[in-house]
Amino acid sequence: MGSRNSRRWGYALTALAVIAAGISVFGPQSFPGREPTFTGATAWNIDPDGTITEITDSDLVAETTFEDPPPLRASAVVREFHAEEGWGVLDAAEIPGGCWVFYSEIVATGYRVLTPG
Repeated sequence: MGSRNSRRWGYALTALAVIAAGISVFGPQSFPGREPTFTGATAWNIDPDGTITEITDSDLVAETTFEDPPPLRASAVVREFHAEEGWGVLDAAEIPGGCWVFYSEIVATGYRVLTPG
């Protein structure tokens, strides 16, 4: 098969792939009065007991409110602080495992740094 035939087959296969994938080569301006429409998607909810139900728009309308949790106030001891990187770790009885702190949260004037201990 010559290069001319293989090029033709390549064009034909590309055109078939575009058609099969449903890709529109032409924009909406090519077909006046025929705007593309979204038919919607279907979502399903699978319960732990195996029941499958369809999620509709009315299921998503439920209004939820989120409240910010109250700030945690605790006295802590500085375990370590890396001033050149601006972060450290604090230890407190109320916070098991310690708490990570960044320099921007330190309430102070000037250069904000904490010293271990």
